[in-house]
Amino acid sequence: MTSLILTLGLVLTNELAQSYQDYFSTLQGQVFSPRTIIQGPKITHNYLSWKETRVSFASATVFPAEQIIPGDLGSHPTAYRSGKLDCIEGQAAASSGTAVRHFAIYVIDRRQKKPVMYKLPGMFGSCRNIREGDRGDILFDDINYRYEPEMEIPYGISFTEYRIDHGKFKPTGKIRYARFIEQENVWKFQLEN
Repeated sequence: MTSLILTLGLVLTNELAQSYQDYFSTLQGQVFSPRTIIQGPKITHNYLSWKETRVSFASATVFPAEQIIPGDLGSHPTAYRSGKLDCIEGQAAASSGTAVRHFAIYVIDRRQKKPVMYKLPGMFGSCRNIREGDRGDILFDDINYRYEPEMEIPYGISFTEYRIDHGKFKPTGKIRYARFIEQENVWKFQLEN
């Protein structure tokens, strides 16, 4: 019901999003929601582990330009579970300034015999950005700033959709664009397409 209200809210306000979470809640096939939050895994320098699952950070497939950094999930990450997919998101304790726009997002796919971990893009990242495609593949958006020529302050963002296909990140060809409503407020935006 909440998702329907948020979806209607975006439509009624000409696709105005008050937050990234509002935007993610309108996406088809969303895997994780507040209802899927679970107790987080044990995190060590090298592993994420729940009672029945243990995955090495070193084994993760990492999205280009991302890195696995010890402590990047912070001390209070949020974990989600939906079927055979897990996700954990967090932020390093020392984040400040523009770094608060970046999150560590790890997806664990337990649909195979051995769990597989992926680190997804972190800018405005969220487990709620993860969707399941028609073929059961994992979809997510890579979010990037848009700039006018020779300007240093972004005027908007792009949402470039990717799929995880046989352990590789592949663009689907779908891109959505948004423009910030208030100058220098990167949290509130209006979709353009």
